[in-house]
Amino acid sequence: MKTKIYSFLLCAVLSFFLINSGAKIRSIGYDKIPNNKIFDERDYALQGLSIRKSGIPLGWSSSGSYDIPSNFPSSVDLENLNIIADSVKPNFRNYRNFPKPLYIVKEYDFGFGEQQIKFVQPFLDHPPLGGVISSLGLNRSTSLFNEITPDKYRRPMLIIAVINSIILFLFISSYLNPFIGLLSVAVYNHVPTYMLSSRYALLENISIPFMLLSLWTLLAFKNKIVNKSENWYLYVIVPAFLSGVSVLVKESSFGLTLGLVAIMISWKLNKKAIATFIGSAILPIFTYLLWALYLSPKVLASIFNYHTGRSFSGSLGFLSSVLSLNFENFPLDGWWIWGFISFVVMFIILFKKFRDLLIPITTYLLFITFTSSANFPWYYLGLIPFLSISVSIVFWELIVKNTNLGIAIFFALIPLSSSFFWGYLVFHPPYNATLFKLIIVSFISLAWIRIKFKSSLTKLIWIAFLIVITYEISKWNRYSLLYIIDNWGNLPNVISIF
Repeated sequence: MKTKIYSFLLCAVLSFFLINSGAKIRSIGYDKIPNNKIFDERDYALQGLSIRKSGIPLGWSSSGSYDIPSNFPSSVDLENLNIIADSVKPNFRNYRNFPKPLYIVKEYDFGFGEQQIKFVQPFLDHPPLGGVISSLGLNRSTSLFNEITPDKYRRPMLIIAVINSIILFLFISSYLNPFIGLLSVAVYNHVPTYMLSSRYALLENISIPFMLLSLWTLLAFKNKIVNKSENWYLYVIVPAFLSGVSVLVKESSFGLTLGLVAIMISWKLNKKAIATFIGSAILPIFTYLLWALYLSPKVLASIFNYHTGRSFSGSLGFLSSVLSLNFENFPLDGWWIWGFISFVVMFIILFKKFRDLLIPITTYLLFITFTSSANFPWYYLGLIPFLSISVSIVFWELIVKNTNLGIAIFFALIPLSSSFFWGYLVFHPPYNATLFKLIIVSFISLAWIRIKFKSSLTKLIWIAFLIVITYEISKWNRYSLLYIIDNWGNLPNVISIF
């Protein structure tokens, strides 16, 4: 018992330093890197801020869901982030009688050339909660669209990333063990693609804490639910409600909700328990639908029809995103690829042991693929903490504990080589890779020795080597983040430099 407590405290302290280090690096140039050309970031903050002002969401939309009503007013204007119709200001009380949807076109230049922005109200492309959270970096008195700037709408993401890290550690430490929790925190905070993409003020990032909490609470309450302890239904309602709230942030989170239902079915729970979960999850979603129907049932129906009719490319969108996160200027990152490989490895080799973790990841992927969301790179951001967990489990189970030579080889060739390249080699031109070749040979050789000659000595040598290499990877990843941030948009081509 004391050993477990000491292990937890040690990992908690190390996680604190990793989270602190990640938070410091994440804040460097967060308003400029990654590029803030994704207009959705500003759009979500606008949606949330307009809700805080009048209760009526305003936003930019290029979809064909906002048909001009027959009673469109003779004059419209944009004032205090609301569309004024015939000099009448909208609010939640008078909006029932307003012509809708309203739209107005304005021109702005955000440093990428002058653009025409079509504002629509009510903006119902997405649920409201994510936009409200995104807008919390903005003062409610903000009245002009060009005052919604990246340094303000990305600020909440710095806090959310820290919250995600804390939840990640506590969740995995309690569900598995604190060492995997520590590894998950390290991966989430120091893998270049994971850390840099967490700066985006996109709804997928904002939904992460709610998805993590819903999965954690369901798995934590498993025994009480399965054994029908006193007040067992409360243990069903909590994770269900949290999963419903995550959908209020972003619709793609419904993929995880489906996964939680699938987990409960796999536990062979009765219909009453599953119905309680579904009802509790639907409750927050239903409140959103009532709100949207009050604002404009016609617009809501039109948007639903538009999104369900989007082009479908099957798994091609997913496959094109496996090699790298398809945002502008993101580097080729072996850890991004390794995250998906780790998920597949877990699914094939470790499914029985980690079934309850794998099911929701699978349903989330299937959901965004089936709804054509996989065609857009930002939908994968919600997977990042779960990929961090997958990477950590595979490392712990198939490299540290039960060393698998094939996994060790691919780990050395993909994520380890990526860390070495971006965190060491780019600082030492003319890019002599002799040292790294020695590291790869040493890694694979020691893995083979550990498998071939199982003894206390080989285990000790292997663990000691892994501690050293893990420290070096952590150091290289920190250096790589600083290098990538400093050279954003001018990164060397991984292949051409050789």
